Amino acid sequence: MTLTTTINLINKHRACVAAAADTGFVSGWSLACISERFASLLFLIGLAPDANPEHLDSILGGLTSVQCNEPINLTVILNANGLGDCLWVMTVATQEDVSPVWVEYYRAIAPAQVKYEQARAVALANHKGIDTWDEYKQALAMAKVEYTRGKTTALAAILQ
Repeated sequence: MTLTTTINLINKHRACVAAAADTGFVSGWSLACISERFASLLFLIGLAPDANPEHLDSILGGLTSVQCNEPINLTVILNANGLGDCLWVMTVATQEDVSPVWVEYYRAIAPAQVKYEQARAVALANHKGIDTWDEYKQALAMAKVEYTRGKTTALAAILQ
């Protein structure tokens, strides 16, 4: 399934977070974090000369209406910014209904999640004290890399 967003949709969410920050209520993502990710995306898709979030407002001010409303395929975001940003955009700023994609995504990642939980359980069972803490963390980190790879592969297949 093809999912798209636009610069305007992403910026609208950034504005909502800014308003929430003014009221003292921000859930999950900070304005600084969103601005940083947004600036990085604009840079990676060729709409900004750099990924500096301090330049974000001036960059956005220099974009045309066409550029701001041009659909951006989420596969581009997955490839340019990675899994976290793609999932974030799916959550807050897509033009299409993402419900079927979320259902398919969670179904597709279930095997990877089971493998991750199994590796985590084995690492925890083998942890025998502070002397092996580094080994435990290393085993967990390797399992997390595999889990992330599985999630990214699943999402890429769904977005094709």
